[in-house]
Amino acid sequence: MFHSARIKLTLWYLLILVIISAAFSLTLYRLLIKEFDRFSRMQKLRFEHRLDIEVLPQPNRIQINRNYPPPDEELIKETKERLSLFLIIINIFILTVAGGLSYFLAGKTLQPIKKMVDEQSYFITDASHQLRTPITALKSSLEVSLRDKNLTLPEAKKIIMDNLIDTNQLQSLSDSLLQLSQYQPSNTTIQLEKVDLNSTINEAINKIKQISREKNITISYSGKKTYIQGNRFGLVDLFIILLDNAIKYSPIKSSIKIDFKGADKALTVLIKDHGVGIAEKDLPRVFERFYRSENVRLQKQTKGFGLGLAIAKRIVDVHKGKIIIESQKNQGTTVSVTFHKINR
Repeated sequence: MFHSARIKLTLWYLLILVIISAAFSLTLYRLLIKEFDRFSRMQKLRFEHRLDIEVLPQPNRIQINRNYPPPDEELIKETKERLSLFLIIINIFILTVAGGLSYFLAGKTLQPIKKMVDEQSYFITDASHQLRTPITALKSSLEVSLRDKNLTLPEAKKIIMDNLIDTNQLQSLSDSLLQLSQYQPSNTTIQLEKVDLNSTINEAINKIKQISREKNITISYSGKKTYIQGNRFGLVDLFIILLDNAIKYSPIKSSIKIDFKGADKALTVLIKDHGVGIAEKDLPRVFERFYRSENVRLQKQTKGFGLGLAIAKRIVDVHKGKIIIESQKNQGTTVSVTFHKINR
């Protein structure tokens, strides 16, 4: 699809350049021909004037030293033809070079669009795959239950409860997909303003506090007011995702520590846990959609779709920041998020 679009865009570029080049060449040709004709007329007038002087009677004849030869019509005609040929050759050369440049520029122009369309295509494919599995399981469970004529009320309630769990997972997946699409690079509706990073982290901690209490995990943090250019809701989502991951993959009665490491123009937030960690081979792929590392997949009790870090990466990118994950298997994980500071 994009190859044909690139060819069409190249042809449009060429058409515009051909029109401009032809118009310029025609204008230049007419101006030069006009000058040639003017020169020819001047030569004729001077030659005729000389003849008039030479035929005067002897007493009135004026001696002239200048020699004005008659204009050479054949030379002027040949010059006009050579000029036309020269302009045609130049236009052919321009057309040849412009063809290659137009094809290159068309590719550059379409590249961001192609990237966005490919991104949407991959997103739809991945989302469809992830949605198909729980929907198929839900459908199969209901169909089997309907065929069972000896189904008791307690069994029916258990089936409904299991289906409700699957439905909740579907809702969680759809919410994550919507959140991921909200932070697409093409989304220009996200407004950035002056935000106190300290208050957003505290807000995220308060929202995640109940989950940490269930595993008796303590979150230690003591920050101070620091301002960055950002979107408050997006930043709260970011730290909720990172803290939720830290809690989810940490053992009971462990701790999570949040630190600041700042410079004059940049500020780094460090979130360190003592969880299962991530194997070195999995680290390059942790920000991919729906990717879950081997350690995580082995934990059957831990639910997830592999979208959290992909969303976190998008949020950081929107804020023109940087996110780095350092981890070792069974030794915990440290997530570093760097932002640009602004003055108060």
